Amino acid sequence: MNRRLTVASTTAAIAIAVGSVGPATAFAGLPSTKNGSLIVPGVSIGAVKLGVRKARLLTAWGPGGDCRPNTIEGGCFYSNPTRTDLGNAIFTTNNSTVDTMQLQLGSKSGDITKPNFRTSLTAFHTKSGIRLGSTAAALVRAYPKAKRTSVGSGLVDYRLIGPRRNATNFRTAGGRVSVIAIEDSRPRG
Repeated sequence: MNRRLTVASTTAAIAIAVGSVGPATAFAGLPSTKNGSLIVPGVSIGAVKLGVRKARLLTAWGPGGDCRPNTIEGGCFYSNPTRTDLGNAIFTTNNSTVDTMQLQLGSKSGDITKPNFRTSLTAFHTKSGIRLGSTAAALVRAYPKAKRTSVGSGLVDYRLIGPRRNATNFRTAGGRVSVIAIEDSRPRG
């Protein structure tokens, strides 16, 4: 069975709500960058590579994820429940190994075409400097082989095929990167 998490299905599944908390707890529930913030397209986000055991991801990203059974494809959903405008991070597993990781910006207005760029998730970046909030022009300069697909409503996806045919998907909203997802694209039996 192919259990891939796509940008489109994840975006559609996440409800956007607005809340407020004090600055000390604003980023609670989001993944930690203390073990690394480098994104390697087709390979890893932070200190977590595709194919590692779920326990390794929990160690690297911290305990803030909702990992209850059947939460998301056997994975975890990281977000601040009172500040969904800060975005979220998701990973899914296949046989207890990570097969998809995603960082996604939230929106104060509930409109995904107008993301909030003031979040700790923007600390994750590629060697070329691409991160949530980067311009589509910078993304194309950094990864000219990424294939562009228009999603509609001001959303554009760029798909970059990397090592072992793993894919990195960058979604832009209003000309800026709002989602970065890395997936193991190999067919599953």
